[in-house]
Amino acid sequence: MKLFFKKLLVNFLIVSILISLTLAYSFNRYIEIRVPIIKFNLFHNRTKPSDTISLVLGNSHTLYGIDSKLLDGNTFNFASINQSPMEDYTILKHCKNPIRRVIIPISYFTNWHYLYKTPIIGEKLRIIDYKTIYSIEYPSFLNSKDIVIFTSELIKNITKTNKIGFDIQGNVIGKCYSNENEIKNSKTTFYKHNIGRNFTKLNSYLDSINLFCAKNKIDLFIIAMPYSHEYRNYTSKAGFNKYLIDLNKKYTDQRCIVLDFRAFFNESDEKIMFSDADHLSFCGRRNFSEFLNLKINLTFKY
Repeated sequence: MKLFFKKLLVNFLIVSILISLTLAYSFNRYIEIRVPIIKFNLFHNRTKPSDTISLVLGNSHTLYGIDSKLLDGNTFNFASINQSPMEDYTILKHCKNPIRRVIIPISYFTNWHYLYKTPIIGEKLRIIDYKTIYSIEYPSFLNSKDIVIFTSELIKNITKTNKIGFDIQGNVIGKCYSNENEIKNSKTTFYKHNIGRNFTKLNSYLDSINLFCAKNKIDLFIIAMPYSHEYRNYTSKAGFNKYLIDLNKKYTDQRCIVLDFRAFFNESDEKIMFSDADHLSFCGRRNFSEFLNLKINLTFKY
């Protein structure tokens, strides 16, 4: 019996070591494919510290919805899935290059951090990236639910073969596509994103971004990206219109402008221009980016 338990213990230790090594390798692989690290390396591989640049910041709406190649000047898309204004400000503040222009989106995601004492899941999963790049001390405690989600995301990112790719200007690489079913599920998408009552005040990091741009004479565009008509209706009913009015009153000046592009596309074009209820397809990205470039050039003439 003692011999049996000794063998069992030895086997358990061997399996534990193998699992630990596998998780350690997987964790390193996971970090390698996180978007901030990729974007950071792309940016610094293609720009010199003396280059004057423009930045597209924000979350998945601008990651998928703006093509920096179609914007005038040396523009880089630094957006990332679930990237918050806190992280946008961090990127902006630590950029060593002279900056000409900043484009940042506003959406329901913009104010989420007010509802959490620690970063939301998307930020927790990027803690190591931002500590590595910018030496930021984010809260790093993960509870059991976070660990389950983290493990699920880790496995998904390691096993999937079609990982997100980027061109040298930070844009997602891909072809025009649309998903009609997801466009029709606007209500489901909206309620998944709208965690409720998060527009009682403006995001303090937008203040920081605006002040930073004003101090450094940087043109700032704060924009509501295009939505499908059903999703847009839900945002209107939930108070987003008032939020935009408040933003306009507070921020619009000679250097900063707030624009609402939610109704940019006609309902008849949504099957082609959107990949889901609130994200553009690559066709939509091209059309919107060309218009945005024209709008920028007409707005700021220095």
